[in-house]
Amino acid sequence: VLEQQKREAEQRRLTLERQMLLERQKELELERRLELEDVLETSQRRHKSGGRRPQLIMGPNGRIYKLHMDEREEEEEEEENLDLFGGNHQIPFGAAKHKQSGLN
Repeated sequence: VLEQQKREAEQRRLTLERQMLLERQKELELERRLELEDVLETSQRRHKSGGRRPQLIMGPNGRIYKLHMDEREEEEEEEENLDLFGGNHQIPFGAAKHKQSGLN
């Protein structure tokens, strides 16, 4: 009987230890996810404030991925932006010079 009680106590101890490890693993995963979300948010905030494009995106599995835009995609995006505004609204460099000097 004493031997059985020892085994049961050992089983309870192991079960508690396993539960504690699982809880710690969940805590670490949550901390990791929060850190990744913070990195992602910082990256997006930098983009919105006129900085570089966001380099990071969170996938559906909670992992962070780097975004890579090749030059062709960037050119297409610029063309789309021009189309949205009906063409390029910037004054060509030479034209701006002439207007300032009154030679236009």
